[in-house]
Amino acid sequence: MNDSLPTHQSNRSSLSLWIELLLRVVLGCVLLIAGGLKLFHMPLMADSIINYQIMPDAYVNIVAIVLPPMEILVGIGLIAGLFYDGALLIATSLFAVFWISVAYAMSQGYDIDCGCFGTANVTRVGLLALGRNSLLLSGAVLLWVMNSGRCRFDNLCFKRPAAPPPESSPHV
Repeated sequence: MNDSLPTHQSNRSSLSLWIELLLRVVLGCVLLIAGGLKLFHMPLMADSIINYQIMPDAYVNIVAIVLPPMEILVGIGLIAGLFYDGALLIATSLFAVFWISVAYAMSQGYDIDCGCFGTANVTRVGLLALGRNSLLLSGAVLLWVMNSGRCRFDNLCFKRPAAPPPESSPHV
């Protein structure tokens, strides 16, 4: 048998790695762009949050200040694989909150801008925004399923010790 020929399993593994990398880059870029576009328009960001009517006004400014830099840092984490598990957890949570917020606004009949990409892209709350958030959330969930641990900066900087081999018990 020729060991130099790739096997079906290695082709699938390679394809899986490329899909995982593509998803990481796409989701990371979406967060980078969204955070970057919101970063310099925080008062308008606060107005967008208020329009959803899902949180007390006392927390709106805090969220408007924290959300854009968080999106940027999480986007970098996904793309670079730096603190990847934490970045993926936060990204998944953000996409879930965004989906729930848009679904809630739709259920209440609000005719508001989604605020997803700041003021650069004015998309109304509706099926387009909900569909986009569904795709983003699905992509994040798929990354959890595919989480191979490969191609991550974390693995280069913070090498984890290998698990010791299981002790074999003597047969009686």
